[in-house]
Amino acid sequence: VWQRSHSAFCLVDCGTAITIDLVNGLGEHQGGVILPGFDSNLTALLQRAPHLTPAAPLARSSELGRSTEEGLSGYEGDGVVAVERIVKQLRQQYSIFQRVVTGGEAERLTQSASIDYWHWPDLVLDGWWALSTGSLPEL
Repeated sequence: VWQRSHSAFCLVDCGTAITIDLVNGLGEHQGGVILPGFDSNLTALLQRAPHLTPAAPLARSSELGRSTEEGLSGYEGDGVVAVERIVKQLRQQYSIFQRVVTGGEAERLTQSASIDYWHWPDLVLDGWWALSTGSLPEL
C-alpha cells in the first residue's frame, strides 16, 4: 500500500483473525490490533491459534499494540461494529488516512460497513510480486 500511495493508511485484513494496522505518512508502522474473525470470538481464535497469547490490557483503548500480545489485548468486541469503532478512533487520533481492506472476508466488511474502504483483494500476492520484481503489478 505504501509503495502505491506514499501516504498514511489503515490496513484491515479480514480472515481467521482481523488485523488492523496503521502506517504513518512516512511509511512507518505505528502498531495494530488483532480481533477475532467475523464468525468467531477471542476464545475461539485462541483455540484455533494456541500460540497467540494476549498481554495484560493496555492502559488506553486507543493505544495500538506493538507486538502480537499487545495487539490482541488492545480492544474488545468483534465483527464489523468493532472494526468500524477502531478505525473511527484511529482516524480521530491520527487524522486523515486512507482505509484499505484485504483478505478472504473483506467483502463482508465492505458490504456492511458505513466507512468507505479501498478493497485490494490481491494485496498479499501483489506484495510478493513487488518484493520479487522490484515493482508493483498494474491494478
